[in-house]
Amino acid sequence: MALGGGSGKQASTLHVVLKAGDAHAHRTDLSWEGEFELQVSVGPVLRGRFLTMDFETLYRIAHRNDITLLIDGVGYELMSIDANGVFEAIATGA
Repeated sequence: MALGGGSGKQASTLHVVLKAGDAHAHRTDLSWEGEFELQVSVGPVLRGRFLTMDFETLYRIAHRNDITLLIDGVGYELMSIDANGVFEAIATGA
């Protein structure tokens, strides 16, 4: 699925819902909703930058491995994130 529509250099801003915890058991201990800038979307992998995330939330998710994102009805697993909010995620098929 290609997000952001088009192959131009212009970045798209999209809405995202982030959840941390055991998604299969429906136990979430952290959630956040906001905007991100889509930088690259190739196949199931996307790269973006959170635009509205506060530093505390960024710090709380930096070393977790149970982060899921919901973007345009598609579930993604957060693979990496840096101190500037730039992240990479892969589609989970959800």
